[in-house]
Amino acid sequence: MKQLLCGVMTFLAMVLDCSFMIWVMPFGIHPSLTVCVALAFGIADAPFTGAMAGLFAGLMMDVMYGPVFGYYSLIFLITAYGGSALYRRAFSENTLFPAICMAGAYVVKELLSYLLALTMGIKTENIL
Repeated sequence: MKQLLCGVMTFLAMVLDCSFMIWVMPFGIHPSLTVCVALAFGIADAPFTGAMAGLFAGLMMDVMYGPVFGYYSLIFLITAYGGSALYRRAFSENTLFPAICMAGAYVVKELLSYLLALTMGIKTENIL
């Protein structure tokens, strides 16, 4: 039952991320609900659960509009696992840290995406 709920929530987050959240950009920043959901599963249950939610979301995004298969999967898996493992080890008592961790996970996802695009030889705009 937990896997089904995780899959449905990740799918809904990805659909909202690809359709509705394109129009919502405070200060020019595109928030990623998919990363937030994967990281929330990792914080709530275990880092492995977050990593699998990130892998599932990344696979869906790869199938829909990824440049190569595995591009988003690798980025979301590393981001969700790393953020939730860091939360479990260091900051599990703090209530403010999940919000900071979500913001940091988004920055890490964007940096990983930029570095992976550079290694593939894709011309991108300035990271700033």
